[in-house]
Order: sequence, then structure tokens, then C-alpha cells
Amino acid sequence: MRPACIVDPAVPKPNWHDAAQCMRNLRDVWAASAKDPTARQASADFARRYVEFAIMQPSQAAPRDGAAALLVERNQRGEAFNAMGQGGVAYFLLQFARLAQVGDTSAAANWYRELAVRAIEALLNPVESGGFVRRTPCGDKECAWFHSVTRRDWSGSEGGTLNQDLHAIRDLLLIANGRFALPPELEQRLDATVEAALRQLLAGTDPSTPTLDGYFPPGSRQSLAFYGARLGRQSAPAYYYLGRGTLDCHYHVHATELLFQIMTEAGKRPRLVALAQQGLACGSPLWRYDAAIRAVRATPARATCDSRDIARYRPPSPLPCGG
Repeated sequence: MRPACIVDPAVPKPNWHDAAQCMRNLRDVWAASAKDPTARQASADFARRYVEFAIMQPSQAAPRDGAAALLVERNQRGEAFNAMGQGGVAYFLLQFARLAQVGDTSAAANWYRELAVRAIEALLNPVESGGFVRRTPCGDKECAWFHSVTRRDWSGSEGGTLNQDLHAIRDLLLIANGRFALPPELEQRLDATVEAALRQLLAGTDPSTPTLDGYFPPGSRQSLAFYGARLGRQSAPAYYYLGRGTLDCHYHVHATELLFQIMTEAGKRPRLVALAQQGLACGSPLWRYDAAIRAVRATPARATCDSRDIARYRPPSPLPCGG
């Protein structure tokens, strides 16, 4: 197991993104122990202790209406700041609830489910109310962005890390398609927010909020998409690279893989089918992100990349225009 799976009050608790990775491991071990009652109970007990240690420890909230009641990881300012970790934790809490229903007490399943619902509600909450979502008009419709950044010293509202926004969208779609029997009103909010988030990526009109084209402008001389954007300090996003070795290439590949997953999952939701088709269309931002990886594969000197990132890249479905 990763170090993040340690339950020890003497060590710092993990950030929620690491906690979600640990919860993935715990889910797999718990599921694999189904035929051994002793091992199954041990897995269930450790999962409960881990969630209590990693997720439930209190943290000081920023003074915003309702923020103190939200189930979120907070930064140095007492703000929600990492939508990526939030979505991952919510998804695996629902997985734990499903596992608990199979052979454990209903109280355990209900406990996990209630935590998951609280985590999802916080993820869908606007920044102004202590959550993660920036909502802006897009013509006669709405767009949305999930604020997320790794740094704890920035304001959460400055977070514009591309792969982290995509993680949040992907995990919400996995939740929506996972048949977890969410409250109907929450599922409707989830669908509406994801729809607005996809619209922002593909066709956002607010000049201060990022888009896929903003990270990788059409016709630019960039070989790779920007890693992130700092928001709110000027009228337009301040896009940036990490500038550390091969990490920018790694995250370009990772963002492209997440986009494929997102469009695949969105295509399963009736209200999102049109946006999924737009996302996979010839000439779409995803098509250009994919083409950039293929260009690096054909001409390795084009960008600073780890050959392993390029070699393992396998888009799940063919794209038009020769993709």
C-alpha cells in the first residue's frame, strides 16, 4: 500500500488526492476478500478507520456562509482548494457504501453514503459558498469551472489546473453512471453542473475563465498544452507551464486521456450526448491535443517528453481527421 494508507495520529494526514488513491487500493482489497469473512471484516474495519483518520479530522473553515458545514479539505486559508481530491474521495466513499451493503451493517453503508453525498454537495457548491464551482454565463446558457490547485498558499478561487478540473468532471461522471442511487435532486444538480463544465471547456465565453483552447491555442507554436492557469488576479487566466523536466508533457498526455474518458462517460448521459459528440469531433480541442501527442511520437525532439508517456498513450477510440 502507499504510505497514504497509514492510520497513525503521529503522522500528517494525507491530502485528499492521495487519500483517494489509497481508497482505491482498499476498495480492491475489500472486494477481493468477499469469500473470506475474517479478511472481509478486517478490510471493512480498516477502511472505516482510514476514512475517519484521513477525511473526518476537523479543519478550520474560512468565514463564509455555510462553509463550516461542508465536508472538504481546506488549504492554509481555510478554503476548499482541490476539486480533484474532492471528486475522488466522493467516488470511493460510494464504492465503500456499496461494499458495506453486501455483508456488513446497513449503518456502515449509510455512513459512507451520507459522507459521499456531503462531499458531492460541496464539490457542486459555488466558490462564494465555500465550494469549488465558478459559474459564468455562456450566451443564454451557463458554463462552470471546478477550481483546483495543489498549492495550499493560493486562494482556492485562483486554482486553474487543467488536469484537476478534468479529474473532477470525470469522477462526477463515473458517479452519475455508477448507479449509486443518489438523491434525485442531487443527481440533477450533478448533471447540470457537468453539462456547464463541459460547455466551458469546449466553448466558454467568459474571458476570465479557462477553456481547452486557452490552454492550447489553435494555430499557436506550442508543442504542448499549458499545465495550469492562475485565475482572478487579472482579467484573463495567467496560463503557465510547470517547466520541470518532462512533467509538462506528462500532464498533456494525462489531460488528453482524461478528456477521452470524459467524452466516453458523457456520451452515456442523454443530456450530455451532444456535448460529447462536439468534444470528439474533427478539429475539436481534443483532436488537437491528440494530434500533438502523435506529432511528438513522430518527431521526439519536438517536445521534452518521457518516452514512456508517449509509448503508453493509447486513445480508447479513433478520432476523425486521421486521428
